[in-house]
Amino acid sequence: MIRARIGICFVPLLVLLVGCSVGAVDAPPEPAQAPTGAVFAPSRAALELAPPPRELVYVEITPDAARTVKWHIDDLKLKRGWLRYTLVPGGCMGFRNKLDLDPEPPTDQDFEFVANGVPCLVLKSQYHLVQGTRIDFGQKDGQSGFIVTAPHATARTKEAVSKWVNEETSKANDITSVGPK
Repeated sequence: MIRARIGICFVPLLVLLVGCSVGAVDAPPEPAQAPTGAVFAPSRAALELAPPPRELVYVEITPDAARTVKWHIDDLKLKRGWLRYTLVPGGCMGFRNKLDLDPEPPTDQDFEFVANGVPCLVLKSQYHLVQGTRIDFGQKDGQSGFIVTAPHATARTKEAVSKWVNEETSKANDITSVGPK
């Protein structure tokens, strides 16, 4: 037992000593250090080129769906368009998936992200409910359309969605009941 502990301590020490003497001549020069107090601010173009980390991709859009959405944006001659994905009350699960092309820029209530080159919008109140959703485009029996699947949907997710739907429905009922009678 004592030998194992000595071996574990000795190996990093040996690597450290060997690593210090090897490659010192061939090492490339270190980049110049930024002046103290300088703040690194990458350009917006550099930020848009980098793909988001995998865990931040809230909705996956397949290449076929992305191609179709981009074609529709071009066909409608929109200068800029977003694919808006929302959950609306209705359907047997308590909600329906709704896809829209939105020419209006995002508001404070929207969560904006890019999936497969397509700018997307999701309501901030829904983004945790739609995370992991997959949007595909397919054709079957002479019909074509978008196929929305939520492989992560569990009983807990369905409960959260139905709770959200009930809250939104009650808010909508409160708003409509306030008007003149």
